[in-house]
Amino acid sequence: MDPSKRKKGIGRNLLEMAVHDLFMNSGARSIKLCAGTANEKACLFIKKQGLKLRDH
Repeated sequence: MDPSKRKKGIGRNLLEMAVHDLFMNSGARSIKLCAGTANEKACLFIKKQGLKLRDH
């Protein structure tokens, strides 16, 4: 993500909308979000959203 766009809630809002759509409109029962463990910022973001990180 462009550094000037970070910390504005864009990623959180996109994730919330995607999760809502997948569960409510598409009938999903679970979601798998993949991020490389070396991507510390992505891992921190995932944890902040209340999601769990786990190994493959």
